[in-house]
Amino acid sequence: MYKPELTSYKINFDKGDVDESKVLELLIDILGQPDNDFINACKIINLDSKESNIVGYQVHLTEEIIKVIKNRLGELGVNIGEKFIRDYGHFHITIYKEDVKSNILLETEDEGIAYEKEDNSWDVYYIEGSLEEYLRVDGEYFIFNISNDEINSLEDIKERFKKWVDEHKERMK
Repeated sequence: MYKPELTSYKINFDKGDVDESKVLELLIDILGQPDNDFINACKIINLDSKESNIVGYQVHLTEEIIKVIKNRLGELGVNIGEKFIRDYGHFHITIYKEDVKSNILLETEDEGIAYEKEDNSWDVYYIEGSLEEYLRVDGEYFIFNISNDEINSLEDIKERFKKWVDEHKERMK
């Protein structure tokens, strides 16, 4: 079963709100200054105005850090679930084919994308590549879900995607 070492969350803060500033200070005290491995500043687009007091962060937390933050936020009377929004992961899957003639060139064969879901499973989509014409699809095309108990690493998802692509190539012959 795959269990990510770090879990990602999104958090927005209003710089003008004293209580939210305390929460942000607490977070920086625990995780360090923004733009390290655990906390990154995010661009927040405010459609209502060109000026905004809202700042956004993406944080990557271990189970231990989540417990520390939960306890420290509890001391401030803040529930972690009210402030932290789970930021589910995704990754692009590319299959490369070596060009034997040049011996160094790798070209994209097919590409997919995997989205993490709340239950820790992954939905895998075919998004572009040489099978597009055969599948007659535009945009994303759902191909399978892989449950958390079926994978030991993200590489397992890539291998299953490659197997799916290879099966469809055989059908095309």
